[in-house]
Amino acid sequence: MTIKPIKDWGHIFLDSSVIINLILSLKDGATDPVALFTNKLITYLNDSNTGSEQRRQFYVSSITISEILSKVDTGERPKAIINAINSENVTFVAFDNQIAELINDSYHSILGTTLLNSFARELSWPSHDLVLAREWITKDTMILASSQYLECDVALTLDKKTMYKVAKKLAVPCALTFPDYFDASEKFIIGYHHDKAMANN
Repeated sequence: MTIKPIKDWGHIFLDSSVIINLILSLKDGATDPVALFTNKLITYLNDSNTGSEQRRQFYVSSITISEILSKVDTGERPKAIINAINSENVTFVAFDNQIAELINDSYHSILGTTLLNSFARELSWPSHDLVLAREWITKDTMILASSQYLECDVALTLDKKTMYKVAKKLAVPCALTFPDYFDASEKFIIGYHHDKAMANN
């Protein structure tokens, strides 16, 4: 898995965990450093252009909408996400036949109950949770396939346990949005330590 420099992140897929932390960061009195950094990162990306002076575009899967906003009225779900991202450049991506075909054609290393169970054990899921693990891995695979289908430069996640490791296995560009993996000043996000993230996770 290779990652482009931040200046070249023009098309950015946001995982459910990133959206959750954005929403948490907007709560009154928010102090969680990871949530606050996630907000800082997305704000920086939203407020800055790419190195080629293009506006950055964010993408969110319909799977994320159903995953994290089940308690929000259906009509308010997209609005809540757009408010959290604070960008006009947000596209909601439906899981469709083309993305399903990409999974079927390209993700043979992870498809099927036996392979999913084996991979779940690699990720340290206990045997009694393999059904849940398969469901979790499958949803992450669908989100990552959406990112790959759209040829996004990077998918952002905070899920070290599953999403990031699925991305590594499938070689889909993915970055962990923890502050330890970024060089950041007060105003700028200077770089992402991809090698460090890969080595530690």
